[in-house]
Amino acid sequence: MVVVIFEVFPAPGKKQEYLDLAALLRPELERIDGFISVERFASLSDQNKLLSLSFWRDEEAVRRWRNLGSHRAAQARGRAG
Repeated sequence: MVVVIFEVFPAPGKKQEYLDLAALLRPELERIDGFISVERFASLSDQNKLLSLSFWRDEEAVRRWRNLGSHRAAQARGRAG
């Protein structure tokens, strides 16, 4: 099992947009062979910080997610602010 922890600080006013985009990607995520689960958490000490915790069968499953076109596009959109 592989666990991926992703910390994100959405741009001011973009937190809901980030969460909406993550929700749109969820069906694709669930179709990836080797995906187990994902949860998102909001920081209690920093209202701008979110944490994504995902579980995968193996590193190959994580690689498939990282290289999925829609995921790459979402990452680029997030980096652009």
